[in-house]
Amino acid sequence: MTFAALSQMNPMHAIPVLKDGDFTMWESKSILRYIANKHNLEAWYPTDPQKRAHVDLALDFCNNNFQNVIGPKVVYPIVGIVSPLSEAEAAEVEKQWKEDVMPSFEHILRRSGGPLFGGSRPNIADLAFLGHLVTVFGKAPDSFVCKTEAISSYFAAVKAALPKYADAFGPSEAFFSAK
Repeated sequence: MTFAALSQMNPMHAIPVLKDGDFTMWESKSILRYIANKHNLEAWYPTDPQKRAHVDLALDFCNNNFQNVIGPKVVYPIVGIVSPLSEAEAAEVEKQWKEDVMPSFEHILRRSGGPLFGGSRPNIADLAFLGHLVTVFGKAPDSFVCKTEAISSYFAAVKAALPKYADAFGPSEAFFSAK
């Protein structure tokens, strides 16, 4: 696909993009919701309002909190998208992680009743977190994020719950762990 073709489908000029017949959309979490709704994937995105609200909470938390630390504050400086953080900035980010992000992550996870946001089975929120985890564990394995036991345990639980994880994410892990 050319950049021009991508730009016609997504005014943000980014991936992912989903084209389903004449229907086109972007934003990964919206795409996850669309696919689950279109194919009635109840196990991945429940129709019960409270269960769905819990999945939506985890998706929004991923997008508005977790991702905002993982990307711009941990991975981007390592890969050169932004300048490295000063020691004071890095300390502030780690404090935010410990005091805000992780307690919220653990609270949402506890509400699920299992090791995953879907409880004992993964749901689309787990898939949303997965891409960020593959990236941070590949590019920043020594970061405070990867040294957080709850994150390491969660990542292991998600991988174990997806029988085809190695087939689907092995190439991504190899790409992100390459120096």
